[in-house]
Amino acid sequence: TKKELKLNLKTVHLVNPIISGLIMFIILYLIILKIQEIKIITIIPLIILGAIIYILTMFLIKGLNKEDLILVKNIFARKNKTQ
Repeated sequence: TKKELKLNLKTVHLVNPIISGLIMFIILYLIILKIQEIKIITIIPLIILGAIIYILTMFLIKGLNKEDLILVKNIFARKNKTQ
C-alpha cells in the first residue's frame, strides 16, 4: 500500500510516463503500418525498440534520473539474491 512503500504520488509524476508511452506508441504504430507481414521475427525487435524509445524519451524529458536507475538496480539486485 501507499503507506508501506512510503510513496508520495503526484499527478506530475504520471505525466512523463504518459508522454513517453504516447511517443513510443506513435513511433511503433508508424513502423507497423510500413511492415507488410507481422511475424514473431518482427515482433521481438519491435518490443526491444519500444523499450529503447520509452527509456530514451524518459531521459530526454527528465522523467528518469540517476536516482531512479540506482533504485531499479537495487530492486533487481535484491531479486537476484533471493533466488
